[in-house]
Amino acid sequence: MVFETADGDQVLKNLEKIEPDIILLDILLPTVNGFEVLEKIRSDKNSKIRQTPVIVLSNLGQDEDIKKAISLGANDYLIKAHFTIEEIVGKIKNRLGL
Repeated sequence: MVFETADGDQVLKNLEKIEPDIILLDILLPTVNGFEVLEKIRSDKNSKIRQTPVIVLSNLGQDEDIKKAISLGANDYLIKAHFTIEEIVGKIKNRLGL
């Protein structure tokens, strides 16, 4: 099942109700940015949420952004323009062990 949310605050509200197998997270989100969402995921009281793999999928490709996301606990950082949909799906399947 896939849940889509276009705003960081809604991501956090959804995580109170669902425990996803993986999270694809953009950095540029309204209300709460992706870095803040990632930080809250990694400090969540629910260990299942804390341990959920997070792949950042963004067009922000500066080293500073990548390092920040990884230091906050992202499992991978993909620059949208550098990957095809098939490659992204492959990375998701690999992360999920499929």
